[in-house]
Amino acid sequence: MNPDPRLGPKFVFGTVIHRVRDLRRSMEWYEDRLGLIAFDVHEKDPNDTHALFAIGSTVVELWQVRPEEELEISGSVGSTHIVWLVEDVNLAHEELLDRGAEPKPVFEYGPYSQFYLFDPDGNRILVAQMRLPLPWDLEGS
Repeated sequence: MNPDPRLGPKFVFGTVIHRVRDLRRSMEWYEDRLGLIAFDVHEKDPNDTHALFAIGSTVVELWQVRPEEELEISGSVGSTHIVWLVEDVNLAHEELLDRGAEPKPVFEYGPYSQFYLFDPDGNRILVAQMRLPLPWDLEGS
């Protein structure tokens, strides 16, 4: 264990990939329910069919399974999922309800207020609001 623990660099994700069964169906859901707009779509090669959405400085890529591939998504708590941080979790929940995204109820977990929603393939998305300041927000206070 490091005897002098310090915060490391503030990393930023480049791309987060969610696998999907039907790219068009998933794109419609992400656009209609979440209000995102794909900025790059590739559909000519069945082995490389994907769409990219920008969320802040991060790209979410929906990547369609290849023709011979089986896609198994559990959507369980331990599965890989996207976490979106928002300033007002209740407002985000209300907006997503209005868009028909069917978010689950808001709940408290540690320093977060948060809720889950699932895309058409069962990919889990967590939307969270930090109720306490992050350690790097306290530096120099």
